[in-house]
Amino acid sequence: MKKIYNVLIIFLICVMIFFTFDYLQYKQECIKQKKEDPNNLYSPEKYMSFFTKQIGYTHSRLKNFSENENFFRKNIANSELNKKPPIILFGCSFTFGTMLEDNQTFSYKLSKLTKRNVYNYALEACGIQHMYYFLSNERFYKDISSASYPPPYVIYVYIPSHLQRLTSNIFPDIICQNGSLLLYNLQDNDLKQKKIPSFLFKSFLIKKIFYLIDKKNNQNTLEKKYKKFMLANELFLHSKEQLEKHYPNIKFVILKYNIDEKEEDINEMPFMWDVLKKEGFIIINSEDLVGRKFQNNSEDTAKDGYHPSEKAWDLLVPKLVEKLNL
Repeated sequence: MKKIYNVLIIFLICVMIFFTFDYLQYKQECIKQKKEDPNNLYSPEKYMSFFTKQIGYTHSRLKNFSENENFFRKNIANSELNKKPPIILFGCSFTFGTMLEDNQTFSYKLSKLTKRNVYNYALEACGIQHMYYFLSNERFYKDISSASYPPPYVIYVYIPSHLQRLTSNIFPDIICQNGSLLLYNLQDNDLKQKKIPSFLFKSFLIKKIFYLIDKKNNQNTLEKKYKKFMLANELFLHSKEQLEKHYPNIKFVILKYNIDEKEEDINEMPFMWDVLKKEGFIIINSEDLVGRKFQNNSEDTAKDGYHPSEKAWDLLVPKLVEKLNL
């Protein structure tokens, strides 16, 4: 009995030491973030939140999307009065409308200008792989309008960061989620979902290890860039194939949201977009539509200085509607 008691005491001490170090890692990351970006408007989650609730769009949370009516952002401009065929949107926080009111978002502006219902399936800190995940699930299509009015367009709003997310277990940083980001591996031209138990990512010590792995995977080498290109290309192609099974005549638009940054396209292969064009994608540069790149920390951005502002969408959406004759 005494041996069992001693083992239990040692175990409890080890657990206390582990969580002490884990908490110190959490505090260190919070201090680091505050120091690097003192104007950051996003407050870190409390330490215990990483153990008591799901944070971030991890696989364990994504698999129940159809059961949660509030999973995607609702478009308040959608109405039974909109008789034209609908449009589907994908992307990240830019498309989602982070830091914007419902009537300031891309989806709202597009609905108002086109008199169409616009379904916004973008999620914050997500990307190409999440689009493919949803399109591969039959439950997804139940949310779209009647089959007698199939959507003529799907629009994916792309920013270069989406390539980095393809090979990152953690994005954007370790105090933003408690599970691995949805990832796929390319095996013999087939996409295999990479599954890592989410409970591992509740620990900041373990997340530090995965962060170092991500850093290695995102080195700017030709080999790493080509791997990202191949993975992105297959995710786009497979997404297009899934859509065309349900809507044979749908057109797939990739809207590149061009930002004036020195390293904007650092992860891209120079032939990436030519390859996708040959595969039937419509590639549109926002710069070509509005005559310039968007600027960070300007009227183009919301109060965080990064995400698109209402003024940016007011400038871009009418040009896009004209370009696609929506």
